[in-house]
Amino acid sequence: MKFKLQLRIMMMWVTVFLVNISPGAQDSLLTIKVDSIPDLPDGYGEIQLTASFDQKEVPQNREVIYTAELHWSGNSGVYEILDVKNPDLENLTLAKTTTVHRTEVQGNQRIAIKKHQFILQPQSLGMAYAGDVVIRYRNVITGEESQLITNRLGVKVIDPVAEPGSQILFLPKNIFYTIVFIIPAIGLFFFLVSFWRKRQERIRREKAALAAKVPLEQTYMEQLKGVDIKAVDSLAQFSEISRIFRHYLVEKLGLQTPGASTSELLNLLQSHITDERFLVNASEILKTCDLAKFSGGGMDNSELMRVYTLVESIFETQLKSPAP
Repeated sequence: MKFKLQLRIMMMWVTVFLVNISPGAQDSLLTIKVDSIPDLPDGYGEIQLTASFDQKEVPQNREVIYTAELHWSGNSGVYEILDVKNPDLENLTLAKTTTVHRTEVQGNQRIAIKKHQFILQPQSLGMAYAGDVVIRYRNVITGEESQLITNRLGVKVIDPVAEPGSQILFLPKNIFYTIVFIIPAIGLFFFLVSFWRKRQERIRREKAALAAKVPLEQTYMEQLKGVDIKAVDSLAQFSEISRIFRHYLVEKLGLQTPGASTSELLNLLQSHITDERFLVNASEILKTCDLAKFSGGGMDNSELMRVYTLVESIFETQLKSPAP
């Protein structure tokens, strides 16, 4: 009887075939069927091994899942799973693995399922491969050990995709950084250069204008030289000196009262000028010119010469030291 049982066990046949189980993935299905064995409950058992990638194409910066799934149906007690060997990888690295066990009832059969998932990271663009997952099993009746091996499956590694938060309006990361950082930095650089150049040009123009500007005293000095101090009609010369000096004071000190009287003008000068000598000379010039006007021109020529000299002295002093 024992010989017959062993003979019948030796009559077990094993079929291994490949099928595609879904249109969107590559799969390999390996099946071991156990023929009817006397004295065993149900008399029939089947083990299936499937392998698949979860996608046909994977970006280089994403992960792809390779799944090897075992199904025991019928008399699952005939075989015992010993171990599972990780797949051989090409252009992929193993990130982590997970294993899930569950049972299902289909019709009158109880199916035990063991799923091994290998999370893989692509290395470079092109094709990547995984396969040769080895499942070692043992016949609990005969003690004979054997193995199932998945076939080699391929997945295409494509260009990386943008990471979350690294894109604006679907722009790649390098363009995003260009827009957000580099372009504003370049714009700021050119703005600062332009601002600096304009400022330097303005300073240069101001210096040139200042250098080209004729001092106020020089302008009125030229007018003063037009006074004929040797003229017989001294009244006209006093009037001209008075006009030149009054206009000079009004423009020099920015006074808003060009028609002010001598006393008003002297009061304004005292509020603007602290140079006592300037004030004394200005007072003498204005009062002497007024006196010549009211006297009808009966002033001595030496008085005209003194007034002329005082005005000339003020202009020369101011040319050397502009602050009164």
